Amino acid sequence: MCYEFERLYWQKRAEEFRQEIEQAEEKKKQAGNVAPAKPAAPESNITLPEPVPA
Repeated sequence: MCYEFERLYWQKRAEEFRQEIEQAEEKKKQAGNVAPAKPAAPESNITLPEPVPA
């Protein structure tokens, strides 16, 4: 009887795991359909400090 409960438990866990994998793959497919974001334009008013000779 205990073996039956254990078998049912692991069968249920395997089904949950399979569903999680399917959901992750579906999200990956949806994310792949979206166009990538454009990179931010570099700011031209940034000035770097002059290095100080030692």
